[in-house]
Amino acid sequence: MVWSLKIWLLGSGSIIPTAKRSYSSVLLELAGEKILIDIGPATIYKLCRSGSRLCEINQLLLSHFHIDHVADYLPLIHSQAFDPETGEITPKSTLDVYGPKGLVKFTTDLLEKVEPWNRVADALNRSGYLALCEVEQGIFTRNQNWTGLAAPVHHAGGVAYRIEADGKSVTYSGDTIPDDNLIKLAKGTDTLVHECSFPSEEFLVGLHTTASELGHIAAKAECKRLVLTHLYPVCETRTEEMVSRVSQDYGGEIIVAEDYMELTI
Repeated sequence: MVWSLKIWLLGSGSIIPTAKRSYSSVLLELAGEKILIDIGPATIYKLCRSGSRLCEINQLLLSHFHIDHVADYLPLIHSQAFDPETGEITPKSTLDVYGPKGLVKFTTDLLEKVEPWNRVADALNRSGYLALCEVEQGIFTRNQNWTGLAAPVHHAGGVAYRIEADGKSVTYSGDTIPDDNLIKLAKGTDTLVHECSFPSEEFLVGLHTTASELGHIAAKAECKRLVLTHLYPVCETRTEEMVSRVSQDYGGEIIVAEDYMELTI
């Protein structure tokens, strides 16, 4: 059977949300599985609003640990393990979580060093509910439906991800400056979802990518389609200008992400 790979851009903004774009999160649907990449504030609500059930999310990939990418991590852990009929913490399946170096400490600190949550942490540890895997470079998981690859990028010790399934692929940059590791990871990918935080260097703050740089990245990666995401508010009135700038260097399809946008490969 040939499967499509669906991409739900749940959150396409930055740490400062706008009416069109809020905190980072992408949901992939393939071969009957749902893979969540990043889980910024309100992601759980967006999942429910888009028709997904939390029990369907068994794979979570974190690009780095900044709050606009992970704030709903703890609510997901609690919500998935909570039985609404009994009020007990009774996980029904394992939640596989992948992330950069520091994932285990980050998760342990959240669950064990905040006193009101200790009881939940004890219950989850006894159940073996969380399977944590720190990733760096190369293949980090492979099963009958999909293969996951990662590469380090230059932003807060983060990683980028590539998911391959049935001859299709999507690559997600996370937050990053222009990075050769990302370009190699994304080589020939069907869809590159890449941060484009600012229109140009004039507005640049922090370790991010601008529209004036992104066209070169996409062209070198030879991706078939480019999706601009992680847009700061300054981008809201400049999206046409940004697309025009990217297209000077990249000849493929260019899409400016908005929350709840759905794409198919």
